Amino acid sequence: MQYIIESRSPRGGAATLTASYVLASDFPDWQGGGSFCLLVDGRVIYTRNESAESLAGNDDTNLWEVRIKPETGEPVSESRPLTKWFGEHLDRLSVSRDGKTLVLQKSNWQLHTYLGEVGSPGHLEPLRRMTLEDSDDLPYAWTPDSRAVIFISNRTGAYRLYKQFSDNNVAESIATGPDEIELARLSPDGQSIIYNTKARNGHLPRVMRVGISGGIPNVVMETGVTAQVGCPRTPATRCITLERGRASDFQKLRSNEWQPP
Repeated sequence: MQYIIESRSPRGGAATLTASYVLASDFPDWQGGGSFCLLVDGRVIYTRNESAESLAGNDDTNLWEVRIKPETGEPVSESRPLTKWFGEHLDRLSVSRDGKTLVLQKSNWQLHTYLGEVGSPGHLEPLRRMTLEDSDDLPYAWTPDSRAVIFISNRTGAYRLYKQFSDNNVAESIATGPDEIELARLSPDGQSIIYNTKARNGHLPRVMRVGISGGIPNVVMETGVTAQVGCPRTPATRCITLERGRASDFQKLRSNEWQPP
């Protein structure tokens, strides 16, 4: 993903490139963002994302500066970092009129899983927090008996697969090997969990399958980048992946193995 800051005359005309950088993110839903402001001495202060390592949206954002010609917006210096912060997202830069004081928003947040009983039509009972760990916990599916939630969490560092019963405060880890997980879906028959893994040790990102109670994971397919996966319910038998705008599907065969058609 490339971020670009350009300047242009209010009267129109061609744009001038002020600064740009490229950020690679394996997370399919990560959007990033940025902010900048122009100081009276001809400096542009802007936020630059150094990483996108959290599904919650947290990242390592720092302040950078570049000097420009005020008349044209053309850079007259190389961009350089002003801060070396970690684990914070910076946004909403604003500079005082005299150019001496900068204000910004610094944020860091976590994702938790909550339960809410569905009451009468149009009514939802008060929510109850289900996951109590100090981590990102992202729910993706229910088990077929509607008793447990399948989610991923980075409570041990990397994102792993877990299952937790709705009346219990303790989650069960579902063994999937060393790969870091980014998304999980329940297979149409409810017997398997289909999930994505990041590229690791030379292999591409993968779509994997594991039994709902764990076991030995099986490779469904390799993808060029982390793919979105969607699975319907029985009687359907096919799941769909979306990768770089191209869609493909794969089918559960009688041998209980998953593979591209």
